[in-house]
Amino acid sequence: MLVERTSIESSHKFIQDLALRMRQIDFLSLSTGSDHSLQRPFIPADLSHCTHVWLRRDRVRRSLEAPYVGPLRVLRRTDKYFTLELPSGAHETVSIDRLKPAYIPQGTSELVASPSSTSDETCDLPNMPPRDITHTPMPTKTRSGRTVRMKTDPEYIYY
Repeated sequence: MLVERTSIESSHKFIQDLALRMRQIDFLSLSTGSDHSLQRPFIPADLSHCTHVWLRRDRVRRSLEAPYVGPLRVLRRTDKYFTLELPSGAHETVSIDRLKPAYIPQGTSELVASPSSTSDETCDLPNMPPRDITHTPMPTKTRSGRTVRMKTDPEYIYY
């Protein structure tokens, strides 16, 4: 097997050059992770002086569940944490990356509470005559020709 002398010399030169460059790399400076904390998270400017905030729920939400809770009143603030008053009256300290400022109109001094399910007020409905409900027979065949059998159970009411 014949190998050209120039290819052996060039591969030997390549290996020496690679070894030299590997010795020049400062692996200690690479392992400190100096680039990891250069980018800061976005924090709204109004968060530093707002009176109420929205609190993001950090969990998997159920369907149609709002991503934020609030607005909640700010009791105390530091550089990275806010202490909030929850609707139950408890106080919770949360990180600022879960918060968003709540913009409340100036004329409103207190937040309007959501209506409760138990209310003292009663609502009178106007007297309406009862509707005459006539049951139309359901079709027994679909457009594709399949036979449909409906239950005649009295607990099912069809309008």
